[in-house]
Amino acid sequence: MKAIRFFVISLMLALSSGTFAQSVGINSDGSAPASSAMLDVQSTSKGFLAPRMTRGQRDAIGSLATGLMVYQTDNDPGYYHYDGSNWVKSSSFWTSNLESRIYYNSGYVGIGTTSPGTPLDFSNSLGQKINLYNGVTAGFGIQTNLIENIGWSSGQDWTWGYGTSGSLTRLVTIKGNGNVGVGTAEPSEKLDVNGVALSNYEGFSYYVSGLSVSASAWLDLVINTLDYNTFSGTPYNTVTGTFTAPRTGFYRFTLTGYSITPLITAGDRYAIGIKVNATLRSMAGGNYSDVNTPLSTYTAVVYLTAGQVVKPAMFTSIAATLGDSSAGHAFWFQGEFVGK
Repeated sequence: MKAIRFFVISLMLALSSGTFAQSVGINSDGSAPASSAMLDVQSTSKGFLAPRMTRGQRDAIGSLATGLMVYQTDNDPGYYHYDGSNWVKSSSFWTSNLESRIYYNSGYVGIGTTSPGTPLDFSNSLGQKINLYNGVTAGFGIQTNLIENIGWSSGQDWTWGYGTSGSLTRLVTIKGNGNVGVGTAEPSEKLDVNGVALSNYEGFSYYVSGLSVSASAWLDLVINTLDYNTFSGTPYNTVTGTFTAPRTGFYRFTLTGYSITPLITAGDRYAIGIKVNATLRSMAGGNYSDVNTPLSTYTAVVYLTAGQVVKPAMFTSIAATLGDSSAGHAFWFQGEFVGK
């Protein structure tokens, strides 16, 4: 009973002293409270114990004052304070208040948002979100339907690789001028690949057997038996023997012929090539050779606009039966799309 009376008297004296001095000190060494604090608690052996309650009890508190603090014992326990709008979990690593706009909620951190849904979540405003080097614009931003990787000048490169910063093994590099390098850090073209690049191959191969030709000027060849075709659709017409370019770009064509008769005859010559829109583009030729040997192989890379028509053609100085007696193929005509 005496102890209770002593405590009440001591507390009244402390409060009366605090009312006069505008500061209250609670300690065991008699030191004066800090003048900037209304309450100064000092101890080297004891701590401060805040009100402890469940989340439901916390939410039932009425007339909430901004800055009110409790210790929540369930549902992500910890110290929580009321920021004027929401209960926010306090953290020793993150400031959680309206002024800083950094919020901690159930293990997630929100920047500009009080309800982060991922480990690091930003507000839904557009613009630059992260700057990697103070004083220059370098980082990441977002606009409508666009994620931006932002550099400060056309001299800046972007790279992906493995290792550590400053000693990265660079696998893919995008130069500031837009050149892309795969396996090279110094691409010299819009796409520069150091190694083997695989793509969707577009090409065709057709042949014809037992072809007989007469001595004439240039003859249009109808090569009509399918070997393979990987183009979308059928740009090669087996009735007319023509290929119609499905898109603008570079194409590589190869034409090969075989001879059965005649045998070697002095002065008998031939030539094979292609026509583009009925105009002879280029050719290869020579003397007729022995039985079952290729006449010649003609290869050319040509630039075509979409819709231009290519047709294989042949010139012979004599009537001839063409073909390979073992395979029965007189001509092979092959083509592929090389690129733009």
